[in-house]
Amino acid sequence: MEGDSVKLVQSEAIVRHVARKYNLYPTIMPEHRFMMLSEEIKDYDGYFISQSYVGGPDVIAQFIKEGVPNKLAIWGKIAHNGDALIDGTNGKINILDIKLYCFLRKVKFAQEELNIKPSAQEGWVDAYMKRVEDVSEVKAYLDSDYLHRPLNNPHAKFASK
Repeated sequence: MEGDSVKLVQSEAIVRHVARKYNLYPTIMPEHRFMMLSEEIKDYDGYFISQSYVGGPDVIAQFIKEGVPNKLAIWGKIAHNGDALIDGTNGKINILDIKLYCFLRKVKFAQEELNIKPSAQEGWVDAYMKRVEDVSEVKAYLDSDYLHRPLNNPHAKFASK
């Protein structure tokens, strides 16, 4: 990172360093709840990524249809049914919003690619994602050329093109 002498190579260490450096931790949520939600999102995202490489489209489809909907129902309550970011209606974007948004973006991509209709538990997802996308820094990133690439590397069994 520009002007930063810290050298990190592990994804989660980088994420937490950035969160500390730019004050992106939730301010309202208790720390134990933050840690639990952060780890849940990491687990679900990790499973999605690993199965993109070893399981392929059928496993991803089953995960999207069976594993994701109940968790989205719980996360939707935390995300205030899309009316706010995780830290509340007056809250600023935080690291959980970024992590959750990235996972939801993969779910949406998989649903489109695999022709899976969103579940009833996903009613809040579009509004929530729009709130994250409306943050000026996120919007600039999404509009950049960096994001226009395959979801996975060429040797993945899913989303490599």
